Amino acid sequence: MKAYFFRSERRKQYLLHRLMVVNLVFLLFYLSGCAHLSGRVTYYDPITYKSLTDLKPEVIVLYETFTSDSVDTGKIAAIRLKLAQMKRS
Repeated sequence: MKAYFFRSERRKQYLLHRLMVVNLVFLLFYLSGCAHLSGRVTYYDPITYKSLTDLKPEVIVLYETFTSDSVDTGKIAAIRLKLAQMKRS
């Protein structure tokens, strides 16, 4: 009877240890997922917002042409140029 009790206690300790390790791993994942909130929140940039909202209708019109017309490489190049200019400034 004692040997069965010993194995049962050892198994309980093993399961408890394993549960603690799993909880620690989940805690580390949770904390690393929230690490970007620790003072490094991006600021609002009105220039970028204006540039993106000005470019949005052009991109929507370009997407609509993908379903009906042939691909206009000139429009694609123009939008890529505007995006590159936004990225550089």
